[in-house]
Amino acid sequence: MKNKILIFLLSFITLSITSCDNNDETKEINNKKNPIEGKWTIQQIGEIQIINSTNIVVYEDYQSSGNCENDFYIFNTDFTYSFNEVLDSNNCTPTEVEVGEYEIGEDTITLYYSVEENGSTVDYQSSATVINLTYETMELALGNDTNGVSFLKLSKQ
Repeated sequence: MKNKILIFLLSFITLSITSCDNNDETKEINNKKNPIEGKWTIQQIGEIQIINSTNIVVYEDYQSSGNCENDFYIFNTDFTYSFNEVLDSNNCTPTEVEVGEYEIGEDTITLYYSVEENGSTVDYQSSATVINLTYETMELALGNDTNGVSFLKLSKQ
């Protein structure tokens, strides 16, 4: 009887080990340490609208100044970032307007940056809730008490 139990347990363990093999996609995701690393261009901006008594996020295409490249974020492997936007639609050159560090939480991305105001440096932090994140697209909800919640859809370049 003990031998039958032992054989059953060994068979079960062997079967469990061979059936738990990860597929290539899972291995790739598990090996990737920073899924947001890279250049992310803002594609759409959304807001909540009430349609038939239901809150629905309605998106519009995001357009930078003039016919220039859309504004974008660059997230680096060392957890620093920059936000670049076109300030002059005549030359369409993106300008780095914000630099700082970022942190990835379970379902949030938090940006830490400093701004010069009246001769002194003021530190800020801004958090966004991650609604959807793949290696090609990111959807964020940004909110505050003053302006409500807005949504961004970004694509990786």
